[in-house]
Amino acid sequence: MNFDVISMKQRAKGLMKSVKPNPILAGLIIVIFHILMIVALDAAMTGVTNEEAVMRGMLFWLAYILLNTLLSVSLKWFCLKITREEKIVGSDLFIGFKEKQGKVLLIAIAKGLSISIGMMLFYIGVLFPLYWFRFTEHIVKDDNTMNPVKAMGKSMKLMKGHYIELIKLDLNLIGWWALYIITLGLAGVYVLPYTSMVYAEFYDYIKGQYEAFQS
Repeated sequence: MNFDVISMKQRAKGLMKSVKPNPILAGLIIVIFHILMIVALDAAMTGVTNEEAVMRGMLFWLAYILLNTLLSVSLKWFCLKITREEKIVGSDLFIGFKEKQGKVLLIAIAKGLSISIGMMLFYIGVLFPLYWFRFTEHIVKDDNTMNPVKAMGKSMKLMKGHYIELIKLDLNLIGWWALYIITLGLAGVYVLPYTSMVYAEFYDYIKGQYEAFQS
């Protein structure tokens, strides 16, 4: 299998039109979640002291990170199943809440730390963890024996020789992310599942390349 952005995008669009439950539902769930969190935070901050506002803000932030992490992973794994043409059911929209939650949260913490370290290196270093560990969650989904550290190492191995290709793919999708920003996240209903499916296609491509080289 060769790297072909056009084919990956066309297949993702085709699957989004044909599968049920439709991945757009996953995007809708995430967008509604973000809206509800904003509304809830605004309501919680009304009429409270500064000390209470700080405490409530911290609790909301922790809740947001936890739930958003599990929703984002649910989207990635749901789209991975779709691109592999596996059987999907409605509960798969929340698959990240049902499987390997501990590993997923540890990966999120490890990624956050690596990005923070990268930011201290004049922000340039942020790019390294963003590309090294991009497919850690996909790997954990595929291999039950993988702990977060090994999965991050495996992601680096899979990415070896494919960084330029992933950069090209990111640039090819930048228009969609611009739309996401311009619409204040509302376009995420379509953008989030669509891009997740394209990246799932890319993951299976580099995974296949790695396995072919190992054999």
